[in-house]
Amino acid sequence: MKVQRYIMNNLVFNSLYVCIIILIQPVYGVEKPAITNENKNHAKTSTNRISLAGYPVVLYTLETSLIFGGGGAMTIRDQNSHESARPDNINFYAIYTLKNQVAVLFNPDFYFEEDKWQLKIMSGYQKFPDLFYGIGNKTASDDAEDITTEDVIIRTGLTRRIYKNLRLGVMYHFNHTSVQHVEPDGQIKSGMLTGSQGSLLSGLGPIIDWDSRDNIFYPSKGYWFQFYATVYRDWLDSEFAFESYTFDFRHFLEIELRQILALQLVIKSMKGTIPFNQLARLDMLRGIHASRFRDHNLAVAQVEYRFPVYKRFSGVLFTGIGDVIHRFGDFRLNDSKFSIGAGLRFAVLPDDKINLRFDIGFSRFGINPYFQLSEAF
Repeated sequence: MKVQRYIMNNLVFNSLYVCIIILIQPVYGVEKPAITNENKNHAKTSTNRISLAGYPVVLYTLETSLIFGGGGAMTIRDQNSHESARPDNINFYAIYTLKNQVAVLFNPDFYFEEDKWQLKIMSGYQKFPDLFYGIGNKTASDDAEDITTEDVIIRTGLTRRIYKNLRLGVMYHFNHTSVQHVEPDGQIKSGMLTGSQGSLLSGLGPIIDWDSRDNIFYPSKGYWFQFYATVYRDWLDSEFAFESYTFDFRHFLEIELRQILALQLVIKSMKGTIPFNQLARLDMLRGIHASRFRDHNLAVAQVEYRFPVYKRFSGVLFTGIGDVIHRFGDFRLNDSKFSIGAGLRFAVLPDDKINLRFDIGFSRFGINPYFQLSEAF
């Protein structure tokens, strides 16, 4: 998420960095009565297995001063369901800094009727500083100007399984942005950029989803393909009219026992009157500031090699290449940005394969650490 990008991309090696992991172990069950059938002489009882993991965080950076907060993840499995049934899961976190910066995220994911229906919700609030370097793929570090925005975000997707791993559905996106602070002599203050006075966006569109992964948190095999398009129009109460199209393809392959090769290709295209803070960002390449490059179109490919280290610990090696461009015809492989890096994982919930990850990404634009729950992709 945008808030996560800011925190992780602005950590520096001389920061005070303390993270305490608290596990609510082992796993506890909750009994609930099943719906009874009057035509039957007995009632069935189902058991839900609930897994919880929490992680309070205290850290420090020059940009934020002390940060306090925490988050967690909860998974809910119906033990009477088929083994391949996906668990419900809920991710959430909240942070506060001594500079009065606040961010809250609530991200539930529910499955119904033996995975036939899936409901994904992402809702969040943030008031956080960011950097704006300009638009395009040739911005310089000296172009950075400070900006603080306040955002309320809701993104909801409902899909239904049509055939095997194929799901079709619809997605709705709401985003209200209020520009709180800009530099007095910067590009945003000039008012020449679309959305420089804030924006209210409301968009709707279709989803195509093919998911054959063996685990949603840490897959070792399978494919995940997503295509979604969102149309923003005034009849949806959107202040700006534009379209956004995203293609996201991922493949996971277990080359040896617990040694996994993960690949991702993302292509995004946007057309219309687009607020500057909604343009496609080169934010997936670890080692490059998430706000450094933005434009109407994006293409990124990345690869991870995941391997066991010791008991709950595992490691990764990763690399990626990509760029933002105004038109796809302008794409030049020689001009693309790339990054490499390594990371460490700790399994907070080994049975569900939920990891805390710490990555360090290297590029010619900087060295950035990342620390958060769940995999990069």
